[in-house]
Amino acid sequence: MLEVAVEYRAAIEKMTEAQANGLRKWELDKREWTLATQLRDVLQASRLVTLWYFSRAGKDAPDLTDVIPAMDIIDQKLATGSLNQALDPAIRVALGLGKRSVNHYYNKTDESAVYRIAMVLDPRHKVQYFRDNNWPEEWIAQARFLVRQAYDEDWKGQAVSHEEREGAEEPQVCSQLIIPDLSLLMSSLSWCM
Repeated sequence: MLEVAVEYRAAIEKMTEAQANGLRKWELDKREWTLATQLRDVLQASRLVTLWYFSRAGKDAPDLTDVIPAMDIIDQKLATGSLNQALDPAIRVALGLGKRSVNHYYNKTDESAVYRIAMVLDPRHKVQYFRDNNWPEEWIAQARFLVRQAYDEDWKGQAVSHEEREGAEEPQVCSQLIIPDLSLLMSSLSWCM
């Protein structure tokens, strides 16, 4: 809506300047047009992330490991915008409040080990994602610990040998997931963490 209003500013101004049509009270002043333009521009970043995230389908559909990078992009845009002195103070305050709201929910990812474990096990990310994005070393160490803990508590000793797999009719299943040779997986994690 803002995009359309800014694009058709001349027409809107022409329409609202005529007192006879009763729209004069809705006429925007110069500052309000500046606010509308700036707001449209800062919301564009969130719109693009949202479209990227929700427009993917099938094998390209977003998964759990797409949450943290998407939230990082939004957080970075909000943080940068809230400090941008070229923006109107009202826009900077709104961006700061938006960042606070986003971080309220983003921090919820720390309440579940699943996000950390998924990121560490994802070949696209591993712990290098967190290092590349300057996450605290304590957080990275905790993520590595959670992976090891999950393996030790839920998976260790459940790997199926090559000989057992060849003779088995059906794959071993635990919690509705096919169990791969996790000892091999865990040993490969040591070089990537």
